[in-house]
Amino acid sequence: PAPEEIRAPDSWSRRAAEGGVTVWNSVPAIAQMLLESRTGLPPALRLILMSGDKIPGALPAALAKAKPDLRVIAAGGPTETTVWNILNDVT
Repeated sequence: PAPEEIRAPDSWSRRAAEGGVTVWNSVPAIAQMLLESRTGLPPALRLILMSGDKIPGALPAALAKAKPDLRVIAAGGPTETTVWNILNDVT
């Protein structure tokens, strides 16, 4: 994104929709911002992977309500290697 769009969730959502993005990978706070954007979740989105921070308890349910066919995965692992060795479906 352009520098002025870096902190603009509406722009992220619009660009993801235009590009047909199907997978979103971010920390939970960014996923929350995407969900709360005026444009909402991209229509082709099928999977959200979240790691790097605690997932707020209400976030998975809010994502499921916004897009019932969305798969939500909590990923984790040793941060010094940036490798996920834990993946859990969040329902």
